[in-house]
Amino acid sequence: MSIDETARRAWDPAGAASYDRGRPGYAPGALGWLVRKGVLGPGRCVVDVGAGTGKLTRQLMLARARVVAVEPLPAMRARLPPRLAVGGVAEALPVASGWAELVTVAQAFHWFRPAEAAAEIARVLQPRGWLALLWNDEAKEADWPDLDHRLKELLAFHGIVTPPGRAKGAWQAEFDASGLFSPWEERQFKHSVESTLDTLVDQLGSYSRLAAQPLELRERILREAAALIAAHPVMGGRRQVLVPYRTTLMTCTRR
Repeated sequence: MSIDETARRAWDPAGAASYDRGRPGYAPGALGWLVRKGVLGPGRCVVDVGAGTGKLTRQLMLARARVVAVEPLPAMRARLPPRLAVGGVAEALPVASGWAELVTVAQAFHWFRPAEAAAEIARVLQPRGWLALLWNDEAKEADWPDLDHRLKELLAFHGIVTPPGRAKGAWQAEFDASGLFSPWEERQFKHSVESTLDTLVDQLGSYSRLAAQPLELRERILREAAALIAAHPVMGGRRQVLVPYRTTLMTCTRR
């Protein structure tokens, strides 16, 4: 079972805890859209791949689907509902062929080997079964883009940048070349999440490129980030703020 070394270093028990505290869930509207399409709901068979600490898994459970949550990293998997969690990777899913009506991947497809993952997801899906990919981004509203930009500058100052191959969408050409799925459809859904200074720092600390750094550097950057966030007008001296997010939902079906 092959696991990316950056992910392995980043999400030890401390990194998994930061991820669980800091990462937001996904827009209810995105899940609602899947329910209205009839692919998510009571009794539907769903495989949540790269499930992490279960941010999306728990939302799928609320739809009363039959969920299998596949996650390779033990520290992340330990935070999943035990009866749902299994170890595995996207390129070798521990799921019977044709079992799933829906495969979901939230904030994780950039970790996969696209061609191999496409073949394996197609294997576990029923004919015409659905694949749904979800990402959260800060919505482009108010002062949040400015704060997000300043935090990225802080990371870049310390030499922490996202490799081009990890950028959202960099995998798409290789995935599409498999010919196993219909063309993608994309939708966006807005939502908001109440956050504190601590949860915002945890969210930054959960980013893999930072979480994989040596402890001393990681803690120094997070102290600097906390000071930056606390002084930013978006906090305004408040203990809690409402952070606007945008969930992107990409869907396709098995041919």
